[in-house]
Amino acid sequence: MNPEISIIIPIYNAEKYLSQCIKSALAQTYINFELILADDGSCDKSSAICDYFASKDNRIKVIHKTNGGPSSARNAGIDHATGNWIAFIDADDWVNPEYINDLFKAVDGENMLIVQGINYLNKEKDKNTIVDFGNNIVSSNSYYTIFSIIKLYKYGYPVSKLYNRDVIINNNIRFDNDINLREDLIFMLQYLIKIKIIKFIPNSNYYYRRDTCGLTYKGSSFISENKFYNSLYSLIDRMDKLKNANYNFIELKQIAASALMGSIFINYHPGYIKNRKERLTILNNLKTEDLNLIKQHYNISRKYLYFLVYLIEKKRYKSFDYFLILIFKIRFLIKNTH
Repeated sequence: MNPEISIIIPIYNAEKYLSQCIKSALAQTYINFELILADDGSCDKSSAICDYFASKDNRIKVIHKTNGGPSSARNAGIDHATGNWIAFIDADDWVNPEYINDLFKAVDGENMLIVQGINYLNKEKDKNTIVDFGNNIVSSNSYYTIFSIIKLYKYGYPVSKLYNRDVIINNNIRFDNDINLREDLIFMLQYLIKIKIIKFIPNSNYYYRRDTCGLTYKGSSFISENKFYNSLYSLIDRMDKLKNANYNFIELKQIAASALMGSIFINYHPGYIKNRKERLTILNNLKTEDLNLIKQHYNISRKYLYFLVYLIEKKRYKSFDYFLILIFKIRFLIKNTH
């Protein structure tokens, strides 16, 4: 008999916390699950830890793969999952024994997402925070409630949620390997479009360590930022066509505008800088809707950005390029004089 739940743990060099994580997963009061350990090419003792636990419990599947990043590891777990529902745990976190039980007992259909709260842990314990959504059932196209009131986009992480496997598989929903940051938000929104109900449940059974990283991240890049922007913008457009009430997606558009500007600025950072021809080509490829998005929704965080955004809005790309190069040179000089 297939397990009801597939718990996926993507792993990369997490030996410090991995045993605690796996033990907490195995200690669930709900027992009809499989535990998939997706080892993403770890070069510490994580691989051996996975194999050790698999030798002790036949509910565990271990996937040893070449390093490809957290999206690749999560996708490998999805591809090997046989449960009707999928839950995630990150390798440097842990969960209470009721983590899966509380999620699964909320299930009363297939086209739904179950969301529970989360405990954010910091090195300074007095800064720990708890997110608890309480009891709430929301239609998946009630965008004002989802984004403006609950602000679910802030909690796009895959953990502390229960996903229907058929919805994921039938709609080919996967984490994008080309997006290095916030790829989990894109995954969640892709899933959201395909379901009818989001059920928020009380309790916060997940413990998230803020100051660690159990997965490998490639860092930002033009390709990553630009693809995140285009993916998010496309999803906003799709949701806009599905909506039943007037909603302008301001919060998501602000995130998209920030990603678009980030994809431009990254080309001037040391280690990522492109040559002038490439930089100007990227700027000249900006579409009218891109410029409108920047004008209407980009939150300017520093005073000098007003001028740079003005130059982009007016399509004075050569001047923009000149001044941004000058700014980075000045910042470099200041940094090296201290």
